[in-house]
Amino acid sequence: MKKTVPSLVALFGLALVSAVLVAIPTALTEPFTYHTPDLIEWLYAVRSWGTTAAIALFAVGGLIFYRLWRQRTSVWAPAIGALPMLLLAGSVFFSGQHLIEWMMFAPPETIAYEAASGAAHVAESEYVMGVSVGDEARAYPILMVAYYHIVHDEIDGEPYVVTY
Repeated sequence: MKKTVPSLVALFGLALVSAVLVAIPTALTEPFTYHTPDLIEWLYAVRSWGTTAAIALFAVGGLIFYRLWRQRTSVWAPAIGALPMLLLAGSVFFSGQHLIEWMMFAPPETIAYEAASGAAHVAESEYVMGVSVGDEARAYPILMVAYYHIVHDEIDGEPYVVTY
């Protein structure tokens, strides 16, 4: 029993560290807000080694969990230890996902262009990207453009590709 409690504490600590590694870049990457170059560099660094760190933490957690299982000092220890192992596995999965895309940039079901007066699905407070060529102007909602980062359109009879 003496080794059970520290092992469980270690498992929960690993799960917490792993969850924080996944959550911090997601929480700080707020779309449509200004980010300093240093913050962006730091977020990409955490994101780039986050999956490797999550896998390493999962492996260490697996060793601790295996030791708990083999000791069998308590019938409840492996059952309790399964929870942080699930959290560690979830961290490995989510560390490789682009959560902001899940939350903000769902692909549109249909793509169509219409006059501003008929665009009831675009709120007045929503950001748009505007393009003006000659006498014609277009506005593309950022939430629609952000998923693919590209729009193929025709303005004043000429094909255009709009991106950012």
